[in-house]
Amino acid sequence: MNLLHNNKGNALLLVLLITVIFTALGLSIIASTLGGTKRTEIRKEEIDKAFASIKVIDQITADLSAALQSPENNMAIADIAPANVSSRLNAILLDLKARYENPEKGIEQVDFKDVTVDKHYLTKTQSDETLTRVYEIYVTAKTGEEKGNIRRTATKRLIISPLPSFLKYAVGAEDGPLILNGSPNINGDIFANQLMISKDAKYYSEAYDPEKGPDKEMATPYPSIMKDLYASKFNSGHLQEILDLLRKRDEEGNTYFYKDKVPALKNDSQYQEIDFEEAFATEQNAALEKVAIGRKVDMSVVISQNDISEGIATAESLPTPDEPVPDVSFNDLDISGDDGKHVGNLIITNKEYDITVDDLYVKGDLLVFANQNMTFHNIYATGAVKIISNNGNLSITGNIASRGAITFINSKGTFEAKKAIATEQSLTITNEDAMSISNQDTPQKQNLFAAEKIEITNNPEGILTINNDLVAGEGNNDTDAINLELNGESKIEGNLISLKDKNNIKLLVYDNLDQQLEITFKGNIYSSGKLTLRGNTKGEEGQAKENDELKVDGIMYASGEATVSNLNIVGLEDEKQSKQLILLSGEDGLVITRINEFNYYKEPIETLETNYVPTDDPEIKPIKGFFYTEGKAELYGVGSLFYVDGGIFAKEQLEINAVRGAIKKDSDGKPKDIMVEKQEDRYSRFIVNYNEDVLLQNFETLPQVKYLSIYSDDLTVE
Repeated sequence: MNLLHNNKGNALLLVLLITVIFTALGLSIIASTLGGTKRTEIRKEEIDKAFASIKVIDQITADLSAALQSPENNMAIADIAPANVSSRLNAILLDLKARYENPEKGIEQVDFKDVTVDKHYLTKTQSDETLTRVYEIYVTAKTGEEKGNIRRTATKRLIISPLPSFLKYAVGAEDGPLILNGSPNINGDIFANQLMISKDAKYYSEAYDPEKGPDKEMATPYPSIMKDLYASKFNSGHLQEILDLLRKRDEEGNTYFYKDKVPALKNDSQYQEIDFEEAFATEQNAALEKVAIGRKVDMSVVISQNDISEGIATAESLPTPDEPVPDVSFNDLDISGDDGKHVGNLIITNKEYDITVDDLYVKGDLLVFANQNMTFHNIYATGAVKIISNNGNLSITGNIASRGAITFINSKGTFEAKKAIATEQSLTITNEDAMSISNQDTPQKQNLFAAEKIEITNNPEGILTINNDLVAGEGNNDTDAINLELNGESKIEGNLISLKDKNNIKLLVYDNLDQQLEITFKGNIYSSGKLTLRGNTKGEEGQAKENDELKVDGIMYASGEATVSNLNIVGLEDEKQSKQLILLSGEDGLVITRINEFNYYKEPIETLETNYVPTDDPEIKPIKGFFYTEGKAELYGVGSLFYVDGGIFAKEQLEINAVRGAIKKDSDGKPKDIMVEKQEDRYSRFIVNYNEDVLLQNFETLPQVKYLSIYSDDLTVE
């Protein structure tokens, strides 16, 4: 009996124990559920507040954009100055702060700060010289006490700049379509009022011939656009076409974008177009006003800032004998003569002794052959002038001018000219040693002037320094007015200006990297015709790197077509900023071709962490520049490997063709097809990586716009 009672008691205890366990477990589950619900509510509030702060920042950015172009704020660029731009911007932002800061509605605080100098975007000196400003906008959203006093602060950086709108974009087309054939990678915002996308990249199997057009196609993945798509004509019929394209899927159910990353469509209501022709004429004339020789053939009429006209007149006024005058030759002799005045052709040489001449006036031709030291002050002649330095050290401390052609040959020795060089015909310079043409101790910049053309060749052994402007082409039309062939170490600092219509400028750079020779250009170019920047066109295919490199800091205008081929362009660095090329061409368009042909990156697999942009590759450097054309541009990343650190923009139409991955040549030297599957996860052969540093630079010679504009970036939420 006791055993039975004990068993019943144990069973009761077991039931009670199980009941307690399940009750505790149930309470734990209920508590966990309630806690999870609470955490879900808190997380939802965090997301809501983060979204609210972002929404307000976007509204402030849009309102600030509108305020910059509102007449009542008097913020036109013509009405503001570096000294007051910050205070004017602060006043507008204070109004926006008062409008949007509302703790009762959850927007606890709106604030802003000018960080242009504090965060070292610009130095104080740079800030005092430009209208560019960098602001940070802060918006804090907060829940009430009943919801946990949750705060989230959104911070956005705004670059406010007077630069043209096309410099805000990695890729864009203003009026006509932006056509993306194949799989380019664009790491930056794009601008398009019309957008067309194809999965097939076009290319030329033969030589580039825009009249015939590309003759081949290759299947590829879709293009990758890593940031946003902007349009300005939201009332146009093309807007619906863009919206349809963003939603569209192909027969396999994929979007028309690489790995189904579809860009957001946004409105750039502040987009400002440029007047290219007006800008070209304005900036070319401004450049000519800074030089001593104007745009006339007759130097005696126009050169009033120095004594060239007087020197030429003196040479011409020398009496002409009744009988022909034989050539006069001075060898190691005093050539001062009658105050340095000579009638007839003159030959000057020295083999053993140094020669020093003050001013030399020649009514006729002049030949100088320097084997030892030879120094002239000014040289004026009515005929042709030919000066050769051979084992000598030749120096012209003043001007050299002639109505005939001028030729300098520095075969072995040194040659320096310190002021103006002017001819009413052609100027030809060939250097094989050390040559310096400078602008010394003159209040207004002297320059190299040729009414017909200037041709300068620096051979591989030569070291050439030019610190002067080059002006040519007043006497001709439709010719190569300025032709620089730089094969050796060269440093050009000055503007290149071709006059009259259709007078071209060529800058050729050959194989300088093989000898580790640096070629730099710092200045602006104003070509009244075509502009050509070209490397060596022979023997480069398949090499490990682009052999021809030009370091640039400047703005280049071409009234005609601009062409860049077989040449890598990198920025010329100074102590404060890394610079770049900005190239603008007219309605004849832009051609960039044969860049890094059939080369590829050492690390071929792309990563999303870098937005499919390769890390530094010592063999393949990006082209550092922004390219704009009033006309059309067709660019090809199939055989070529394009990597632009900057942007490409066309007013009329921009077409980009690209594949991904390494390209091999067939037996005929033509690109072999790559299967689409083998292109996936490989770097594109056409990459544009937008470089916003351009917005922080001060450019005096870019086309002017009417208002400041905003570039927004770096949105964070904490």
